[in-house]
Amino acid sequence: LDWSWANPAIPTVTKLTDSTARITSDSNGVTYIRALFDSVYTDSIRVTVDQKFAKFRLSTPGNPTGAAVSFASLTDTIMVTATAMDANNQDFRPGVTTPPPAPTFVASNSGVVNVNAAGRVRADANGDGAIIANVAGVPKSDSLRFNVLQVANSILISGVRTDTIASIGATTTKSVTVLDAKNQGFVTKALEQITWLSRNQSKFEVNTANPVLLTARDTGSAYLVA
Repeated sequence: LDWSWANPAIPTVTKLTDSTARITSDSNGVTYIRALFDSVYTDSIRVTVDQKFAKFRLSTPGNPTGAAVSFASLTDTIMVTATAMDANNQDFRPGVTTPPPAPTFVASNSGVVNVNAAGRVRADANGDGAIIANVAGVPKSDSLRFNVLQVANSILISGVRTDTIASIGATTTKSVTVLDAKNQGFVTKALEQITWLSRNQSKFEVNTANPVLLTARDTGSAYLVA
């Protein structure tokens, strides 16, 4: 007993014994599978492959498996794609009779990341967040996780670039703004990690707070570095 099928792109037929075969669906469509005995068609069956929606697979550019995404700057964005899948975790292929539903993207921690209707995710604050895809209010995807952790790109000392302390023992203060690559300022906790340095401590001393306190110790000039 042999087997043949009209459209080999739709199923794969694997002969198991002289009287049995396994049919594996490969693409959507309709075909006929025939049993041949001594090269004579003995019978045939109609096989229809038509994927049904089960869930979405969420991914980002360069990240097809949906691994966690990291943002190094606030206001960074990335597009999330929802790919329809069947119950066997196979991506939808052309030829389905019922198109998959449209996903509604939802952020589980909207204070950290937000997502618009098109699937563009934006980093709004440091922390962890996630995106899921809903259908009619029911989750239909695994969570795609995001981590927002700003990375310092530049430091800006506020005020005039050249300052004067009028007398020995007098003080003045300076504050600093730490910016990421999108020129977004860091939160207060990050500013606590700033280290201040007087290039000539015989001229003025600094403490390590922000704003920093400068105390004049002698006449002359020196640089303040953050």
